[in-house]
Amino acid sequence: MPPDAKEPFLLTIDDILDWPAFCSRLADSGNTQPGPGRQIMQLLPAQVSNALLAAGPAGMIGESDKTNLVAALNEILKRPDFYQEEDFKEITLPERVKKLLTVRENLTSSNPERLNRLLLERAYPAEIKPIFEPYPGPRSFLKEQRDFFFA
Repeated sequence: MPPDAKEPFLLTIDDILDWPAFCSRLADSGNTQPGPGRQIMQLLPAQVSNALLAAGPAGMIGESDKTNLVAALNEILKRPDFYQEEDFKEITLPERVKKLLTVRENLTSSNPERLNRLLLERAYPAEIKPIFEPYPGPRSFLKEQRDFFFA
């Protein structure tokens, strides 16, 4: 089921930009060193992880397997315990994600999904489309910046 306006941080099939590469990377990371892929493979239902493993290095899965994978990933995105420091230590996280991590115990119901989606995007930047972040509103400019922007 695709996310709606109430769940903007969940994945859709179209959010996976490179299905073969994403599936191949997930399947390859199942038994390796700590990392987000290994954790995802452990959290996926057996049917979904078996489909990824059966796809082999080509990473080609059918439409029903894609639907099942997205549904399973969305369940993982809802987990407040998805982030494990050991799994993300090799991934550079932007400041906004670090800030969310420091307050994750107090996150509202949609924030675990937002945080986990941002983490997933950092782990698979070429494979997952970034979420649209709402425009924060107008910003004030220093006087020297105003001349540059409004000359």
